[in-house]
Amino acid sequence: MLKNRRLHSTLKTKAYISLGANLGFDILNKLYKVLEEISFIHGVKICKISNFYQTAPLKTRGPDFINCVAMLETYVPPLDLLEIFHRIEKYYGRERSWKNAPRLLDLDLLSYGNVEMETKELILPHPRIQERAFILKPLLDISPELELPKIGKIKMILRWNLDQNVKILQKFDQ
Repeated sequence: MLKNRRLHSTLKTKAYISLGANLGFDILNKLYKVLEEISFIHGVKICKISNFYQTAPLKTRGPDFINCVAMLETYVPPLDLLEIFHRIEKYYGRERSWKNAPRLLDLDLLSYGNVEMETKELILPHPRIQERAFILKPLLDISPELELPKIGKIKMILRWNLDQNVKILQKFDQ
């Protein structure tokens, strides 16, 4: 349940989220299903979805991840979006056992307009975007000119991460 927050703001905001998983069966189909569920959230519209990428785990072990990024237009404030995403993760069996642990589902709010915030629950923009080609490549698919506060232009930052093995698993047709 949402706690003492306004459910919707009066301004539509562009937000980016990442979706990924490396545990369970039929991960690609699960990510499509989660995107569909997100599209039914009141006050949220999915505008673009990146290609789906297969990537090796970063700074941990385990099976390869499948990842994508979606651009949203939303009236839902960032902390409320985060809470909704945590509920979706929990529904799919997500456990937060240790940092970078293998996951049945991982939903991250990457950015929310030009908002810069740091709370116990959420840091925006996401503090490790610039280290993760599995986020940068999908962002480049859907917003090649994207520039994030404190981070910079996505296409420039991706150059620092070309050593990470990120390959297209499936192209998403808009």
